[in-house]
Amino acid sequence: MAEVNVIGPYLVDLDGINLQFFKLKDFGLHKRIPILTKDDQYCAQVRVLSAKILAIFGLNKFIIFNIETMEIVETIKINDYI
Repeated sequence: MAEVNVIGPYLVDLDGINLQFFKLKDFGLHKRIPILTKDDQYCAQVRVLSAKILAIFGLNKFIIFNIETMEIVETIKINDYI
């Protein structure tokens, strides 16, 4: 089953290595951002943390993403803490 995340004016989807933002008004693609590597895309998930912040969980890393600036705030490699 597909998972849907709505944050601000966007519907957010993780498709392979790309984070995609669709406008809620007409579901047109607003922006596609390559955010994961091929290795990280397996079992990847997106979670809404606040009205401006997304968390992307990849296989080997955790990414904090700001939708206002459309930029990565921080990337944490999970293997560094295991």
